[in-house]
Amino acid sequence: MTADDGGVVTNDEDVTLATDTQTRATTAPRVVPVRFDSPALRLVSLAIWGGMMLGIGHLPTAAWLIGWVAFFGWASLLGRLAKRIKKRELVATADTIRVGKTVVPKKQIQTATPMRDGGGHYVRLVRSLGRRIDIMVSSEKEAADVLHQLGLDAESSACSFPVHPAKSSKRLLALLPFGVAAFFWMGGSTMVGSSYFPLGAFLLAIAFAARQRAMRISLVVGTDGVQATSLMKSAFYKHSAISRVEAFGAEVSIHLRGGEVLGYKVTQQKKPKADDIELARRIWERIMAARHAAESATTDLASTTSLGRGGRSPREWLEFLRRVGDGAEASFRKASVSRDALLRTLENPAARSLDRLTAMVSLAKNLGTEEAVRVRVAIDACAEKKLATRLRVALEDPSADALEHALLEAEADAERETAPALTKSAL
Repeated sequence: MTADDGGVVTNDEDVTLATDTQTRATTAPRVVPVRFDSPALRLVSLAIWGGMMLGIGHLPTAAWLIGWVAFFGWASLLGRLAKRIKKRELVATADTIRVGKTVVPKKQIQTATPMRDGGGHYVRLVRSLGRRIDIMVSSEKEAADVLHQLGLDAESSACSFPVHPAKSSKRLLALLPFGVAAFFWMGGSTMVGSSYFPLGAFLLAIAFAARQRAMRISLVVGTDGVQATSLMKSAFYKHSAISRVEAFGAEVSIHLRGGEVLGYKVTQQKKPKADDIELARRIWERIMAARHAAESATTDLASTTSLGRGGRSPREWLEFLRRVGDGAEASFRKASVSRDALLRTLENPAARSLDRLTAMVSLAKNLGTEEAVRVRVAIDACAEKKLATRLRVALEDPSADALEHALLEAEADAERETAPALTKSAL
């Protein structure tokens, strides 16, 4: 393994799991051996494969066959190395997770879910480019404890799963690049000459990557709902709009109250593997846990209705919200909106996005230590991309222009959400 995979712990304790005292309470140290793949080894494997594809038309047949045998031998060795379990120090802070010497920002972790295979239970953390870190545990309960301590459980963080549509009419269109690449690779090399062969191989690789990307959907599960994002569009569904969720085999079905069914599958293979079926079950569990967290959240939403724009200009609205957070606004005192009520509104996934944003703007100027922890957890648990982005702007960008823009966008979205309901009730 490479040096960035972390340093070996020299004491008798395998791994110490610690958390920042400002993030959440630290429990007793526990043993959590880890295994993770090496990006360096994966790059070497990709380089070998790329060299084989680009030189396929210029190498003798014997050399070509020997090269492919070497490539598959390297792939087998890479698979064995990825299964090795090593002892690493695991430390979680408010924004990062450190595994040995490797520091991983939490915002780079796309998926965090407990898994189970023939080797036992583990918590899988997936970063960008599919890089994995597996934290070995002894049971489902210990896996849940690890996720909670890392701040990556359903109540504290949104989780993204790469899935594919269960049914799609665009599959034939997605296969079109394969036909173009095949023409250059096979027909082009025959009609024009072998110089087109590497070009055809390169186009085939690009076509395969484009097809995989076009068919992939990012399914983000948070306490506020589920966001499905593909290459062409993005849609968000609140938990209140979902009637039930089912998992069968490697597929997950989300039934909306309007009768529509959203079908997703973990793999495009006709015969899914055991890992694919396990992942589909974990997606179902994550959605159900997020729905439970949303249902258990309570707050007095009526107490924050006075935070609306109310005919003010954007700048006057922003200044009013800041005064509310400082406790210097008369209407704020009359409405009896405390900072704790603002925090509860921000944390409530069932509240309107506009109400959560106005509460965030009111709180952002003078956040205490405990308030900052609650605010960050509330933001990280959001699946709705627009809302999470606006909340981070309110937290991190004090400029008036950015805040006014976020508030006006949220107000416009709130008006669009209520317009269909008014039209339907009128009919």
